[in-house]
Amino acid sequence: MIADSTEILQIVTELDNKYNASPPPNPQWAILYSKLSIIEFCGWIEQTFDEILIAYSSNKLTKLNYLQYYKENVINTNYGFQYEKHFRQMLIKTIGINNLESLEDCLENHLAYLSILKSILGTFKTPRDTAAHTYTPQGATPNYNSPNIVISNINRITPILQKIEQELMTNY
Repeated sequence: MIADSTEILQIVTELDNKYNASPPPNPQWAILYSKLSIIEFCGWIEQTFDEILIAYSSNKLTKLNYLQYYKENVINTNYGFQYEKHFRQMLIKTIGINNLESLEDCLENHLAYLSILKSILGTFKTPRDTAAHTYTPQGATPNYNSPNIVISNINRITPILQKIEQELMTNY
């Protein structure tokens, strides 16, 4: 299964351990561990989206030049992890809008997975952008969720990604 969270959980758990062991006089390290956990989580989501769609297309396309075209023009032109702006657009290009409608209905009817996915991704948009595009000077006290919160979201999003992968591979 492509949507496997074992490795990202190990990485963020290690960051959480370091976060919890950070010395109280210098909170900068705790902030940096939080920032890194957010960046790693969002990078994992984006990469998982790409890998699911590449696996699907590799299974459906029979000619190597079409798969190469797909990777270059759909996967490699996407730089983000938001549902509407990034993943949904790749899904439309991959399975078509009529199949997307069916997939989204299936996800929403299955434990409101689509709403949960959009919510989690939306929650991380601003913190990820801030973490990725700013630095943390000595004495700064920006507010980021702890790595433990990221772990919780990894556990929430993994079954959703697995459901998407399963649905794509079996029904489209």
